[in-house]
Amino acid sequence: MKTWSKSRQDCITNGADLVIINSTEEQEFISKRFGDAQAWIGLSDKDIEGNFKWVDDTLLTTLFWWTGEPNDYGRNEDCAITGYNSAKSNISTWADFPCDVSVFGICEMKIFN
Repeated sequence: MKTWSKSRQDCITNGADLVIINSTEEQEFISKRFGDAQAWIGLSDKDIEGNFKWVDDTLLTTLFWWTGEPNDYGRNEDCAITGYNSAKSNISTWADFPCDVSVFGICEMKIFN
């Protein structure tokens, strides 16, 4: 369990980065694997509040926000976690969260042919 930045650095040290979620299928996979465990994903609005970008600088296109999120509660939530389960769906959803809280991180490694 680490902060968002330390989780990201740990991923990078191991040849990966925090996960980028581009599809419902990918979110379903993460939901099945991690359930309701809160875990960092590679999404933040650290540069510009409300402008969420993935760690590869691509803009957010697929959304799985929990109801009322992102909300920047306390003006201190710039990093995204997954792990909020909805009774209406088997897919966990996201929330913005303080980047300095320690939770699990989900790393993703690109495999090249």
